[in-house]
Amino acid sequence: MKKNKKFKLNKLFLTRLVTITSFLVFLAGLITSLTIANNREIKEPGFTKYNSYYDGSQVQINQTGSASAIDTITMTAAYSAHSNNSKVITIESYDELNKFSQMCNDSTYKSSFLGYSYTLIANIEWNTSYEFETIGDSSNSFTGTFDGQGYEISELKMNLSQGTNPNGQYFSMFKYVGSTGTVTNLGLINPTITVADGTSYIGSGGVSYLVGSNAGTLSNSYVIDDRDALTAKSGIAAYSGARVAGLVVNNTGTMSNCYIATTALYNIQIIDIAEYNEIALKNTGTITNCCFYNAAIKTLTINGNKATIVYWSNYKMSDQINDYFGTYKSDADALIAAYENVSGWYTKNDYGNYKDYTGIKYAIRRGITLSGSTFTIASEKDFAYMFELFNADDKFASNELTYQITTDLNLAKIPASSYSYDKGIGATIKGNNISGTPTMANGSKSAYPTIYNADVMNSGRIAKSTGVDCYGLFNYLTGTVEN
Repeated sequence: MKKNKKFKLNKLFLTRLVTITSFLVFLAGLITSLTIANNREIKEPGFTKYNSYYDGSQVQINQTGSASAIDTITMTAAYSAHSNNSKVITIESYDELNKFSQMCNDSTYKSSFLGYSYTLIANIEWNTSYEFETIGDSSNSFTGTFDGQGYEISELKMNLSQGTNPNGQYFSMFKYVGSTGTVTNLGLINPTITVADGTSYIGSGGVSYLVGSNAGTLSNSYVIDDRDALTAKSGIAAYSGARVAGLVVNNTGTMSNCYIATTALYNIQIIDIAEYNEIALKNTGTITNCCFYNAAIKTLTINGNKATIVYWSNYKMSDQINDYFGTYKSDADALIAAYENVSGWYTKNDYGNYKDYTGIKYAIRRGITLSGSTFTIASEKDFAYMFELFNADDKFASNELTYQITTDLNLAKIPASSYSYDKGIGATIKGNNISGTPTMANGSKSAYPTIYNADVMNSGRIAKSTGVDCYGLFNYLTGTVEN
């Protein structure tokens, strides 16, 4: 008995010794790894791609090599590096949009940043406590590409309250776009422009929402201002003899598939506008399928290249005879119809019986295809829009609908906030067969899409289920996820 007891004590001692030793080894490794992590060069991650498939009894994983690496750089990283590192720069937040404007106005770096390529990867709401520093000047035009990818910037605030704009210049989000410059797929929602003294600060130039002088390309973009005009909340507030346009002041380049929808083009408190026009003040370039809808207009009569405009009396606007650029639409439905069959545009009518739940007012440049009760998800942007629909109305997350994913998705390409929904998802979300790889034991070929690099533990992705915080790609699932 003593021998056995001694053996048990020795065994207990050895077990504890091994446990303590293992912990110390783990701790040392952790400290070493943290030290290495704090001193290593940070690089864009590479990814290994795996395809999953069902072999008849269980899910198998087949490695198919390297997936496409992240080929972009964030605006935050470009701001710190003072360079784009030869990559497209992504912008996903107010802070990054602000950094974009800062670098395009920096005396040292603006010559480079005005020529880079940018893409929005999320809708952005501007912080109205700050003012956006407009892009380009007469000596330094924007010559790069700004691709909004269909996303919208809301509440952008631009203010010219001092004589810092040389006489004869323009005041717009992009003041000057050069011959190689492109602004495309961008929406501005309820932007605010204030110019304290149009004669002194603008002179022979002008004020507009999107572009002042356009020698390049403006396409597939729009401005919506649906605030209350009668309480002076909408419209460009340019005082003292300013020249005002909706989209572009002076177009010598190309404008196509753009529109502006407003309750009033200029603020009704302004009584001394020198000249104004909805699409452009002056055009010697090309304007194709650019439309305008202004709720303040009572009638518009076209006579050759001129338009006589009569406004509703309560808007206190002066009737006008203007050069006629673009196409006038008398109501929202007419504006919607102008873009319904144009490639890349989506209206509420693309969503069948669910159109009244989308929240789409006119036409936008993002969306997903619906056939019957099945949506197709063919990109990371589509995946984000699926969640945008969930958040627009719970109907889109109901068990009435199916979302079919047709390709691998790398969620590192979109912000985690863009695939967040804090209620139950009752819909069916399933992968579509991808033929070709891998070849299974029985000779057939079948695979399903893989979603990788999902930020499932992001604090903004918490859903509540019976009072418990739930994390996951689909936080709170009451429906079906398969394949």
